Amino acid sequence: MRRWDEFLGHFGTVLLFIALQLFCLYLIVQFNERQRNIFNHTSLLFSSAIENKYQSWAQYFQLKEEIDEIHQRNAELKTRLRQVRREGSTDAMLEDSLSAKPCFVYHSADIIRNQVSSRYNHLIINAGRNQGLKEGMAILCDRGIIGQTDYCTGQYCSVLPIINVQSAVSAMISGSDYFGQLTWDGRHVQRAQLEGVPKHAQFTVGDTLVSSGYSTVFPPGELIGTIRDFDVPQGSNFYYIVVDLFVDFPSLRQVYWVENKNQDEVLSIMQESDYGQD
Repeated sequence: MRRWDEFLGHFGTVLLFIALQLFCLYLIVQFNERQRNIFNHTSLLFSSAIENKYQSWAQYFQLKEEIDEIHQRNAELKTRLRQVRREGSTDAMLEDSLSAKPCFVYHSADIIRNQVSSRYNHLIINAGRNQGLKEGMAILCDRGIIGQTDYCTGQYCSVLPIINVQSAVSAMISGSDYFGQLTWDGRHVQRAQLEGVPKHAQFTVGDTLVSSGYSTVFPPGELIGTIRDFDVPQGSNFYYIVVDLFVDFPSLRQVYWVENKNQDEVLSIMQESDYGQD
């Protein structure tokens, strides 16, 4: 009680002044049409500004959910597009092609850790064995190939990107049958190297590199980059090709992981073949 009395003693005059001002404002607005119109107009502007700010914040917090939904739809569309290309569908065959069982199925995920400053770069995505991932699955984005899963737990997976000195990916020069092994020398995060293309192959600077499909990991035809420069080292029969990568690794946020429905069967055949040669 004493504190309340002290509070009123210090601020009572101010509170009384504010109350009287508000009462006077009420009388002015209530009994003067012009002032009432001005007050209503000002209140409308003020409340509209507050509502606009509230909607902006609400949309901001809803944006992540909308982005995730769009990313998931893109994954479904990529699965269907890959299926159509695999079947070589014409317009008349499109419906049958889409109803068939796809070979490569795309799923969406988010990157929760992105290391691109090392020779042994790694990424971590928020999907794991509980979602169907396992080691040796392709990781892509809208701009092209990122890498493949390296180790998986129930909820997460580490990714070995193509900008890791231990990475090796089979890549092909688009529009030709020439392919080689794409590696990274650890120097520039946006450049990789392609080796193994024979020196009689014909191509030019600016030609596009895509995944060859000669593995159970990456679907064929996924973008990798463009040829920046090339030469034939002395005494070699193969080109050394410098590649500008399409993927901007430092800015990666969302990815797709690709499920190859035929992977286990193909690996089983490969193992049987190797066993038969021993």
